Amino acid sequence: MTALERVLEDFFAFWWEIEPLHATSVGLHMRDGELERWDAASLAQRGAGLRRFLEALERVRPEGTGARIDRDIVAGHIRWQLYALEQARFHESNPLLYLQGPLDTLYLMAVREYAPAGSRRRRGWPRSRACWPRPGRT
Repeated sequence: MTALERVLEDFFAFWWEIEPLHATSVGLHMRDGELERWDAASLAQRGAGLRRFLEALERVRPEGTGARIDRDIVAGHIRWQLYALEQARFHESNPLLYLQGPLDTLYLMAVREYAPAGSRRRRGWPRSRACWPRPGRT
């Protein structure tokens, strides 16, 4: 495994952990019942992790055009995420951020036949409950 492949493997493990909705969207179902976390500690962890991976990618000197393109695409994605988090601060001004992703992924879980319907429903239920908690219950 090359240095770039190690960094990318570690980055995507981190990414799917902090972005469980995106994991579901691309067909990775290990976090189907989870939502992104937007509390201050999670935002700090997200920013620190993104900066750490950006620095790691900038140190890697991939061989070959394809590897350089892969590195540059992921580095660009990280730069955008850092901008969105620290400059634009969409999590403070865009309420759709908290609703659109969960709805989209619940829909994908319903229509993709990657597991029996009952299993998909059980896996999506915690995400659905987290989006719309009933008064007096968590």
